[in-house]
Amino acid sequence: NLKSIYLITNDSKSSAVIFDKKELIYKDEFIFEELDKFKFIIGINSFFQVNSEAALDFYRKIKKYASLEKKENVLDLFCGVGGIGIFLSEDAKFVFGVELNKDAILNAIENAKINNIKNISFYNSDVRKFLNSEFNYYKDIDLLVVNPPRAGISNKIKRAILRLNPKVIIYSSCNPTTFFRDIKDLSLKYNIKFIEPFDFFPKTPHIEILGYLENNSFKSFMD
Repeated sequence: NLKSIYLITNDSKSSAVIFDKKELIYKDEFIFEELDKFKFIIGINSFFQVNSEAALDFYRKIKKYASLEKKENVLDLFCGVGGIGIFLSEDAKFVFGVELNKDAILNAIENAKINNIKNISFYNSDVRKFLNSEFNYYKDIDLLVVNPPRAGISNKIKRAILRLNPKVIIYSSCNPTTFFRDIKDLSLKYNIKFIEPFDFFPKTPHIEILGYLENNSFKSFMD
């Protein structure tokens, strides 16, 4: 059942997934994942949740909590191969995805094509630069989805989010420490409505956290 094998050389002492050299030594350059009715192409340089059952539950919950009505614009920061954005596109007016990893963005664009999704666009850009310059063209955001790496989001990105002023923020995090730090800073304008844990790695201390933050001036179905 093996689909793909790469030989990876990494001389770094860091635990980060860094490829000094990679070589495809067996079969396919990409693998495919199917969640619900959506198909995803995933490359060696792209991130995707390895626990498919938990990922499907996770994406379904985000879609449920977003409670979109086909009239809202969504901005998906750190979008990876487009998993969350593609799930939300069905109920959104339009989805914008932003990701620094060029290979992930190429996968995301292909995933939109595979699933015949027209109301989504992906941007290969640093999130901070996008919010502070490029994003000036896209100001009417109702829902902001944030799924950063373990380091969380920088102070500059948080300030840009507060200026953007979306009605709702759905924040996904694999690091509770940086998650609570970030939502404390966002509490200048946002109330945390609930936090839900997801166990992507059973029998380990690691959990994914999903937080629903609502703008102080906005009332949603959560009320």
